[in-house]
Amino acid sequence: MTKPTRAEQEKILAMPSEDYINPVQQDYFRRLIRHEKQGVLDHILCPGMLPDIQSTKGDGGGESLSWVGMEQIDL
Repeated sequence: MTKPTRAEQEKILAMPSEDYINPVQQDYFRRLIRHEKQGVLDHILCPGMLPDIQSTKGDGGGESLSWVGMEQIDL
């Protein structure tokens, strides 16, 4: 799987937040996470971008972010 192109990134990020988390965006974020973990955090932590993010504390005290249908990102 390849990194999303700039055009793909702009198309997805220009969509209203209520349109997020369909299969196209899920694929986009999975690819983005694989290539740019910090970059995706910068995008998705903007208020209103992905309202279904959950933050959880792990047993070791670390924090993880997860959302419906997506991988976890350890912070």
